[in-house]
Amino acid sequence: MKLVYDFSMKQTKRENKVVKFIRITLIIVLFPFVVAFLVKSYLKHKKRKKANSEMIKIYDISQINSMTGVEFENYLKLLFEKMGYKVSLTKKSKDFGVDLILEKNGKKTILQAKCYSGTVGVSAVQEIISARNHYNIYDAIVMTNKTFSKEARVLADESKVMLAGKEELESLVSKYPVYFEREVQKCVATNLEAVKQIEEKYPYWI
Repeated sequence: MKLVYDFSMKQTKRENKVVKFIRITLIIVLFPFVVAFLVKSYLKHKKRKKANSEMIKIYDISQINSMTGVEFENYLKLLFEKMGYKVSLTKKSKDFGVDLILEKNGKKTILQAKCYSGTVGVSAVQEIISARNHYNIYDAIVMTNKTFSKEARVLADESKVMLAGKEELESLVSKYPVYFEREVQKCVATNLEAVKQIEEKYPYWI
């Protein structure tokens, strides 16, 4: 029985060595192919992303009016960085009404970005006032490509919140032009009405 057991153990060890050898060999042989596949996939993804985007120089506020909210936030990040600020984008969820955190000369400021087609109301000011305690930052800005309502201006004045509307943004845009990467909108129009809607929605992308 002992001889049979010893033989069985030796056989098992021999099989384990063979399996280990095969496994190592496969790893060595397949590794270059795996690396090549990953590199090829990355380059393909990068090429596809480049094909679906374009770099444009933002020098006029009219170019901002067709941006999405996320694009506006990313644009403001580049703008303030060019102005010498260290800029952090907040998480999209649970941002408590703050989109960017600006820092310069040891001083921090919270900023809410509103890319609107109409007037920005008082709720935007209320949100950033509430966010002061959460971020423990007092200096606050609400920035938009449009204008603010009378109520928003009154509350901002009372609460020491800075409002930067169309005029202020126009001044910064012309003074600090930046290159911004935007996604190319791919639309298929089947009739004249559809074409008109696309032109109205994306006047600078057609």
